[in-house]
Amino acid sequence: MTTLALARRSALEPLAAYLALRLPRFSGSPALLSAADRLFAALGRDPSRSFLYAARLRRRQEPVPSGRRLATLAQLLTRAGAHGDAFAVVRDAVAAAGHDRDGTAVALLTTIAQEWIVHADGDAVLDRVRGLAELPGLAGAVPDLLLAVCARRSLIEPDVLARAADILADPALEPTNGHAALELHLSRYGVDDAAVQAAIRLAARPDAAAGPPSLRLAAILEAGGEHDRLVAYTRRLGTAIRALVPESPALAGAWLSLPGGDADLRHAAEATLERRIQVRAAQARLLADLTDPAQDWAIVGNAPAGRGSGQGAAIDRHVQVVRFNRFSVEPEFAPDFGRKTTLHVRPLWFGGGETAARRVVVTGLHGEILCRSWSAIGTLQARGHEVAFFPPDIQTRLVAELGRAPSAGLTFAALAADRRGGAPGVDHYGFSFTDQTQGGRIAHYFDAKAPSGRHAWSRERTLFEAITGTRLPAPPIVALRAERDDRLRIRFAGDHTGYHAGSDAVTAYFRQEFEAVGRVVEAHEDYDVVVVNGEGSMHHGVHSFHQKMLLLGEAVARRRPAFLVNTVWQRNGRLFDHVLRHLDAITVRERASQRDLKARHGIQAELRLDASFWAPVAPVAAREDFGGGTVVTDFYSRQFGNFVRMTGGLLKAKPYIDMGEYGWPELIASLRTASLLVTGRHHAVYAACRARLPFVAMAGNTHKIEGLIEASGLPIPIAREARELPGLIDWADRHRSTYVELFDWMEAQPRLDLQERLAALPIRRR
Repeated sequence: MTTLALARRSALEPLAAYLALRLPRFSGSPALLSAADRLFAALGRDPSRSFLYAARLRRRQEPVPSGRRLATLAQLLTRAGAHGDAFAVVRDAVAAAGHDRDGTAVALLTTIAQEWIVHADGDAVLDRVRGLAELPGLAGAVPDLLLAVCARRSLIEPDVLARAADILADPALEPTNGHAALELHLSRYGVDDAAVQAAIRLAARPDAAAGPPSLRLAAILEAGGEHDRLVAYTRRLGTAIRALVPESPALAGAWLSLPGGDADLRHAAEATLERRIQVRAAQARLLADLTDPAQDWAIVGNAPAGRGSGQGAAIDRHVQVVRFNRFSVEPEFAPDFGRKTTLHVRPLWFGGGETAARRVVVTGLHGEILCRSWSAIGTLQARGHEVAFFPPDIQTRLVAELGRAPSAGLTFAALAADRRGGAPGVDHYGFSFTDQTQGGRIAHYFDAKAPSGRHAWSRERTLFEAITGTRLPAPPIVALRAERDDRLRIRFAGDHTGYHAGSDAVTAYFRQEFEAVGRVVEAHEDYDVVVVNGEGSMHHGVHSFHQKMLLLGEAVARRRPAFLVNTVWQRNGRLFDHVLRHLDAITVRERASQRDLKARHGIQAELRLDASFWAPVAPVAAREDFGGGTVVTDFYSRQFGNFVRMTGGLLKAKPYIDMGEYGWPELIASLRTASLLVTGRHHAVYAACRARLPFVAMAGNTHKIEGLIEASGLPIPIAREARELPGLIDWADRHRSTYVELFDWMEAQPRLDLQERLAALPIRRR
């Protein structure tokens, strides 16, 4: 993709401003200057207006920018979605220099390509990587770069498999390439002798790291019958074993075989092994049901070709109905795709919302071996789901046929055909596969999501027809919304539904506001206004901060109204100050963020309480009756950089609330049965305030809780360390009237009147 093409569709105004100010520091590299010239021309900018830029053009000092500066430019381009441009800029810089002495370029190219291949056609990305072999400075690095990229998406290329085999056969197997080669080898062959021997050598290295690779190595050693080596490896992991045991049945079993040990860790290890027992039992039941002639199965794909089929009622008459990944059973799609779901095939980490289906099959090649979060499996099981993985022999067979990781739909169809042995009782709906490659580029019947480039769609279609005996029709290109809709088109960013009850409530509030004045459009559609829910993501220059600011920058550049609302703001750079100055509204949720915006950026933001405080709360029964006691949530750990549950001290025995398992109304109803909440969660504080329940809070990864209390002007203390909590619990018991003042103050605050602001916009249809 050229920079000119990118300018037509991406948020390049902020990037252009950055280049205009900072490009002189990057150097006079012809490749970089050429890219900048194309960018400025596309945006109608005159780069010579920057004196320093023009001076650098004349002097042409350095042939290639330093690694840090090149990395900065590549990072900005990828954050704007311009992976192709980022790849080209780094490649051109190496071409100009004729070398990559410190390995910076290879590292950047690897990172860019690994992220790029998630969003683009796999073959096209690999072609660009192979083209690097023409550069003298990179020719030797291409095989290992290809290996890293292929391992990222399970792309089974013959030459890359050959390279992986060479690496695994090396007696001095080193970790970086070794783990990539092992992952690719497992994707193609499963756990065979070569994988076991490689795992033995990697685990024996003195630099064997404790982390995600440890989970894979332990699983392979266990599957290969190398118990003694697994136990020895477990001993060497030291204190890291505490974090790894809940995620690895292999390490849990090895640790339990050691004498002595911590009682809490022993309990965690036993729980991990129990999760695997349940998974294997669920898988056995699934295979038995697939064989049972009394059960008929409807396997329902997500292809747009199913629109207009009228097969919804036929689907729902089946005993078992299987659906995949994100799907919709909303009334508008029910006539064609039905409403019933008994089994949901999905990734473990899933952004498509929770499922009502009791059965879940977790996707991913060789899931039991490569699963990196058995605690997440346990969460699903605790919610009442039967969780299973695909049998590895089916996956290995399909990978051999396709040369790619198979899609979930093809895998389940192949599993059903294998278990049924050609007997009737399995029907297929909503499959096309080559919808993915049609001109409309529509992946789903219910939205216009771009198709994945990971799978070999044409080969999958041919194999599906051979396996199932089904002749698939040629897919039509379906217009999802042909009717005219003149309502206000709202581009909404920051929908964090599914994170926990508080984020669900925030989105519910925004959706209610939007429905009164317009409609929310998909990412590929044009829009009249952009609304960004900053929530807890706009701090310390994190990736989500850049993504949201780039979207706002695009709206400003296109002269569309743009709002940044409901946000934290803490220690962000000044790259986007020109965007902030042109926004139609900025609202923060507390005083510290308001002060930071004023001091660092000269922006006066409005203060409005978090949108969850104004979200609708239906009258529901409490999910838990806490009997007037103290309850706790999780807390932010600076040591681990994440939220953790207290496993010791006076809070260990208190009832625990997982906010991811509650709806907002039932969370508030449940808190009303308690006498005190102890928490490290910002939205848990808000839930307590809606329930008028006193709380003790510990500071998190931003200043949002402290900023709320500061805005109230009340002397409610916030803990900085866990050891302060007992004293603050005593304080809360003695100052309950102070909390009543806080609740009254919050209820008197003006709400975020987004509906009124949107309705007042002078929108002219473009």
